[in-house]
Amino acid sequence: MKVFDTSALLAVFDTGIPGIVDQMLKLGHGLAVPALVLEEIRSPRALESVEDLVERGRVVVLEEADPGMMTYMQREFPGMGPGECDAILACRDGAYCILDDRRARKRASEMGVRYTGLLGLLCMLKERGIMSQEQWCKAMDALRKSGFYLPRGSGRHG
Repeated sequence: MKVFDTSALLAVFDTGIPGIVDQMLKLGHGLAVPALVLEEIRSPRALESVEDLVERGRVVVLEEADPGMMTYMQREFPGMGPGECDAILACRDGAYCILDDRRARKRASEMGVRYTGLLGLLCMLKERGIMSQEQWCKAMDALRKSGFYLPRGSGRHG
């Protein structure tokens, strides 16, 4: 299962990367959004898109993490938002967390949570032949234009 944090969902749905959810489902993993991540989405376009996917059974909304664990996470890792904490806690059972924030990725690593970023997920789709070169180029252009952080040299059209 792939569990999304807010930034990846916003990047996917606000940039309008076409067919990305269907492509991710072709990897053979379920897709999930923690309850607190869903609450953090302020973009009407992204929220509507995620809610539509939930209604159609393409994405599952996970129950909010144990309140005691949430308190622990926010106390021990100041600066991490509730959505990031909820996503990391949801992945302790072996699911992959889709995280783009450097601090959140560090915390996930410290907790033994497997993670990748949106760029890593897109690379996986391309490497496995699920995403065409043309789709890859469009996705990278859309992310670049949106202001989504892409490390130098990543996302080249190659």
